[in-house]
Amino acid sequence: MEALAAHAALAVVSAQRQSRLRELSIAAERARLARDLHDSVTQTVFSLTLSAETAASLATGADPRLVEQVDRIRALAGTATEELGSLLDTLRLAEDRRDDLATLLRRRVELLGRVHDVPIDLRIRGAQQTRSAATEYEVGRIATEALSNALKHANAGRIAVTLTYTEGKLRLTVADDGDGFDPAITARQSRRMGLSSMAERAAALGADLHVESSPGTGTTVSLEVLGDC
Repeated sequence: MEALAAHAALAVVSAQRQSRLRELSIAAERARLARDLHDSVTQTVFSLTLSAETAASLATGADPRLVEQVDRIRALAGTATEELGSLLDTLRLAEDRRDDLATLLRRRVELLGRVHDVPIDLRIRGAQQTRSAATEYEVGRIATEALSNALKHANAGRIAVTLTYTEGKLRLTVADDGDGFDPAITARQSRRMGLSSMAERAAALGADLHVESSPGTGTTVSLEVLGDC
């Protein structure tokens, strides 16, 4: 029995070491991706934005249809810049191992509220509990996706984010007062709104994900994680 216990302890230690190595590998790859995006794509998008601004100034007095299209390009370039910046920020936040999920959410809410000029209320309830980096990253991504939907698709005027810690359980809710939608949406809409992505992330965590919505009544996304991964 002692020999079996010793072998079991070694197996546990080995599994923990392998898990830690995987987490470090993911963090390193995420940091490399953030650097590559910043050094290449960010500069290209920035140049596109400047070119669009210049084209808009030169198009003044031209064919109204041309002016409209140039303004659209300028708006799209601005949106691309904001979204890329948001993605880079997410990668860097996830890379920072010193910050817990609550801190990451605070930074995300502050950034998105500033970029989109929409009030986002964040509440942290219960005693904070440390989860694995993988779990906190996936929960953070689901929160970001839900916030993105509310800001980009729902025309929300206010958003409430609640992170609740209880014994052995983590619950996240993202509620908005936007347009809402019919839950019987098509597969195409599901992909566009990232609902499939959120469901896949929740399934990987063994968590329960619920999306409640109806036209004109807003949307509430709730995630419940039992234990840890």
